[in-house]
Amino acid sequence: MRSFTWGSACRRRLARQRLLAPAPAAQLVETVRAVGGIQAQVLSAAELAIGARVADITRQDVRAALWEQHTLIKTYGPRGTLHLLPADELPLWMAALRATETLSGPPWYQRAGLAPS
Repeated sequence: MRSFTWGSACRRRLARQRLLAPAPAAQLVETVRAVGGIQAQVLSAAELAIGARVADITRQDVRAALWEQHTLIKTYGPRGTLHLLPADELPLWMAALRATETLSGPPWYQRAGLAPS
């Protein structure tokens, strides 16, 4: 049986989330893929989250990947919140989320007692 210290478990999580050694700028999409998407309810927060994981990246680079190159998409992802996801993984994510109550149930605003407007 393997055992971990609290410190080694934290280092492992930080490394898996690409927070110990930022990836090169050319790996922007691969980094988003590796961490399972970046929460993007507020786009500037997603830009900061990617900037912490990818070296020498600007918010314009993130926006270009989203709006010009279409290598990232902004859609409902894990937990039913907006995420940036690799565009080539959209079918995978939609199939996975369809199997959960997140997309098959009522929209979040109806669950919160709000009208669509």
